[in-house]
Amino acid sequence: MSKILLITLLTDKKVYLVTAAGGVFSEGAYAPFDFQTNYLLHVLGFIGLTDVELVRIEGTVFGPDAAQAATEKADAMVKSLLAKAA
Repeated sequence: MSKILLITLLTDKKVYLVTAAGGVFSEGAYAPFDFQTNYLLHVLGFIGLTDVELVRIEGTVFGPDAAQAATEKADAMVKSLLAKAA
């Protein structure tokens, strides 16, 4: 069996990953079921993108107030990340 050498070409790049979910998967009992984030981080890492800032919009299924709060939290985080990047 031959070995395959992988050379990643996208190193030293910053990635801003925004995910959205109706439930809360970042912590608590449902954290082990967060397949979305783990999958995307794995795929990005496979092509060499390992410097990832994660912004989550989650818990939106719990009503309009929760959705608004989640959106505002994510918006504040994005603004903070953009300020650091500038």
